[in-house]
Amino acid sequence: GTIVSALGFKSNGAEYYAFYSRSIGFQQMDVYVILDANGAIAKIDAKTFIFEEEYFNNFAGMDASAYKAGFEGLTVDTFTGEQAVIATATKTSDAMKQSTADAFAAFNSIKGGAQ
Repeated sequence: GTIVSALGFKSNGAEYYAFYSRSIGFQQMDVYVILDANGAIAKIDAKTFIFEEEYFNNFAGMDASAYKAGFEGLTVDTFTGEQAVIATATKTSDAMKQSTADAFAAFNSIKGGAQ
């Protein structure tokens, strides 16, 4: 998979799991996924979503905040991959889909398949 680092932590008494993924989009992407103790996405982010944006005439831009918020609360059962789509950014979309799926798989492994 693409997960290169994983850790568990507590914040305000709640348990979370953080995953750092390095997937290949247009270039190598650094993706960060935080899952709550139930395996739902609490937060997702990437160092860069769109590489060399100035070369893509058809790219109309994106609302990164709304994009990231669209992942919140998703679980392995509700994540379809469609949530990762960024119009005209196929490689980035594929990388985000892979990183998210790999975070869910790593979480399942950490929890011993109980989720």
